[in-house]
Amino acid sequence: MASKNWNAATVVFAVLLAACGDSTEPVQIPLPEETTEATVADFVTGDILDPSGFDVITRNVVRTDQVTGWDFVYLLDEQLGPALVTRGSYVLDEDEQSGVQVVSVAFDDLLEAPESGYITSEPIPITEGGVFVTRSRDDQAFGSLRCRYFGKFSVDEIDEELGFMTFSHLINPNCESRNLNPATNP
Repeated sequence: MASKNWNAATVVFAVLLAACGDSTEPVQIPLPEETTEATVADFVTGDILDPSGFDVITRNVVRTDQVTGWDFVYLLDEQLGPALVTRGSYVLDEDEQSGVQVVSVAFDDLLEAPESGYITSEPIPITEGGVFVTRSRDDQAFGSLRCRYFGKFSVDEIDEELGFMTFSHLINPNCESRNLNPATNP
């Protein structure tokens, strides 16, 4: 009986090994073909039941009173107006990994996230119709290995009176990949 289990395990291992081929590159998860829409409330004046933050790693809006994992929050700043504030701006002793960068490229034309230039510790003004890119904090699921995610965002609507911002996003699900072009999917 033990030899049958051993033989089955050998066959499974051989199939998995053959599927890997000669490549040392990890298997890439395809980028989403469609964007996802989300809405966040003002971090200061919004109702506590309304999410004000966004977690790039999980690609979800979050309530910052319930989770510690978030990368930016929406803020109606008295001086700047609508703005995004990264995790490093609010969390003490944060290593300022989360970053946001406003770009002057149309959402569909943004094919790769910039390597550098992310703002990590001050409010970033945004406008309706604007486009920005993000870099997540390190994903703790990978332990001490550096694993960040990059995404592109389009500000669809800002309602300053009600204190909400609606945006569309496309986030690469692959660790450390700055590719934002679904046309390059395997």
